[in-house]
Amino acid sequence: TPRQGRRQRQMCIRDSFRSLYSRNIDNLLFAGRNMSVTHVALGTVRVQGTLATLGQAAGTAAAMCLKRGTTPRGLAKDHIKELQQQLLKADQYIPGIVNEDPADLARTATVTASSTARYEPFSRLDVEPGKDLHPLNMPRAVMFPRGLSERFRSVALLMKSERSEPAEVEFHLREASASGDFSSAKDLAVVKAMVSPGRESLVEFPVDCEVGKPYAWIWVAPAEGVSWRLTPRAPQGACRAYGGGASRPWTVVEGQYYAFSTNPPLRIPARFAPEHVINGAARIVGDATSLWASDPAEPMPQWIELELTARSKVNTVYLTFDTDMNNRYRVPVVPQCVRDYELSYHDGEAWVRLVHETGNFQRRRVHRFDTVTTSKLRLTVHETNGAASARVFEIRAYDEA
Repeated sequence: TPRQGRRQRQMCIRDSFRSLYSRNIDNLLFAGRNMSVTHVALGTVRVQGTLATLGQAAGTAAAMCLKRGTTPRGLAKDHIKELQQQLLKADQYIPGIVNEDPADLARTATVTASSTARYEPFSRLDVEPGKDLHPLNMPRAVMFPRGLSERFRSVALLMKSERSEPAEVEFHLREASASGDFSSAKDLAVVKAMVSPGRESLVEFPVDCEVGKPYAWIWVAPAEGVSWRLTPRAPQGACRAYGGGASRPWTVVEGQYYAFSTNPPLRIPARFAPEHVINGAARIVGDATSLWASDPAEPMPQWIELELTARSKVNTVYLTFDTDMNNRYRVPVVPQCVRDYELSYHDGEAWVRLVHETGNFQRRRVHRFDTVTTSKLRLTVHETNGAASARVFEIRAYDEA
């Protein structure tokens, strides 16, 4: 049952927390590679990203032990849910655990927005060159969700040629029912195109055919002196593969993609409902977007509004924006991140500005201000760092002491 599943997750996290404190010294917490794990488990917890979250958990637990007058063991036994909720509030992700903070006034609010996106766009403008080039010394492929378009007129690939004369590249388009399934041997189109010598360019392959299944994938044959650029961004469900062909299976690499774009651009169906900002999750997990995005066809500014269940005192608002944490490559400024915005409250007669920010590039922003009494809060996004949609994962509201 859902209740049993929640209890099992909490027990699992409690057991994980137990690896951070000493077995025989009451007030000792470990925040690094000296945590209690076997040599097998160490391989997964020794990396910097994991160690950072362990340090955050240990530090938060130490502060809570002082506040509660207890030991780490006592915290694990009697206050593990409170520790989980405090970590979530500080933007640490815990799989299967959502915001249940009773002090968060936004959790029971009614949420509306100026517009809502019905799909995730992916066009040539979204193709960002990655740092790596893979030579076409073997067959290489990329798979992506077909989206709402059933017919592609052309597909463009970002390629580089080291040759002094134009190089011919052979391109195959196929389809699949599921992400990562490169088993199909049926070509929907086979096209050859020339790569310009001595430079990097988008090479367009005219295909003009229908793709009936949910996923499309393309592979290119080996070509001496030509490389295919990787890209940090691709639609959810995309992946790359290499080494396959007529009689060999493909080796699939999840989380990496070769640079491509389609004509018409991809439109990936997705739910970006306004109420996602209070659903307790602040990450994209699988197919669950858990964020609000405005309609990319509508101009800025765009707004999202929370109507509280009653007039309440508010002095702190937590905002979580989209910095594209699903990508393994990092760029200095993420286009999806909200850049210029303002936070307002309704005083009963008009909207009153509380916060005005420009040049933002951070995922989590916490704004504290003099206490106001209101039943409505509004976040207005004036500009992003390049994306067409305003995107917000979470809004929390508090009357903090």
